[in-house]
Amino acid sequence: MVFHPDYSNADFVGQILPHVDGKEVRYDFTPGPFAKILKKALRSKERHALVIEEINRGNAAAIFGEVFQLLDRFHNDAEDKIDALKLHSGDKAGWSKYAIFNEELAKYILDERDGYTKLEPVTKDEDGAGVQYKLESGQIFSFDGIRIPPNLSIYATMNTSDQGVFTLDNAFQRRWEMKLIPNKLNDASQQDCLIADTGVTWGAFRDAINNLIMDSAQASGLSSMEDKRLGGWFILPDKDGAISKEAFANKVLKYLWDDAFKFDRQAHFDAVTTLEELIKEFEKPDGFKVFKDEAINTLQPDSSKSESKSEEAEGNDGHDRPSES
Repeated sequence: MVFHPDYSNADFVGQILPHVDGKEVRYDFTPGPFAKILKKALRSKERHALVIEEINRGNAAAIFGEVFQLLDRFHNDAEDKIDALKLHSGDKAGWSKYAIFNEELAKYILDERDGYTKLEPVTKDEDGAGVQYKLESGQIFSFDGIRIPPNLSIYATMNTSDQGVFTLDNAFQRRWEMKLIPNKLNDASQQDCLIADTGVTWGAFRDAINNLIMDSAQASGLSSMEDKRLGGWFILPDKDGAISKEAFANKVLKYLWDDAFKFDRQAHFDAVTTLEELIKEFEKPDGFKVFKDEAINTLQPDSSKSESKSEEAEGNDGHDRPSES
């Protein structure tokens, strides 16, 4: 599933919606992705996982709502004994430390929808507070508290370089195990693809520009510019296996102008004041000369020298030529 700005807690967990049955309209609980995977996990012994793509493209705190309470898990059976977990047989490890109460969600977990058998109550808890049910997994379930079980994992991805999206506050982030996915540049198959007729490969340019981005960040005193670096798959070659100048200019140069170097454009681009001028200059034979940095502009062979060598070779072919007086 993918989060987006309009995604809500009702979409994620579930909500009561009208359903037409013949001529009658019923209002039933319609489960969201979280309710569906939670039911599967609670009512089986198999491992299940909920994968959320682009978690920071939606307001994660609002989307999770009270489910946020369930993200704290017991790490081992001896940790923090809580009497409420007498409702669950077996070890506490992996269970949510805290519970939430959601009657509609609890009813959905227990009913026969999605091909499950409807469960009948087996007993009451010691305090007589609520009815207990024995699930297929052997666990005891009660309306008194819904928890995430050990056999349910939640995975999420986020791209920190995306702008204009929601940030995750520290309270939300520290309830997850975080892992940075390294920028494996050499994994991209197009690293040796030429950028049009410049003689410059995508991999060579990408390495040089990434070094420049980091150097620029340090010179400007910016705390972090790692997520501004170009990844191996930032641009794709065309069907002929090359990257056209037009595609490179309108995607890569635009990104550098509007994002990576937006605070110090004049320090990196030679004699241009607009993106339109930058693209126009790049379309010239010595397009990479538009970069001021020597590590970038020297990637492209000097076309004037190449032409001179070519002309010299043509004039030295071993044949006598008439002299002019």
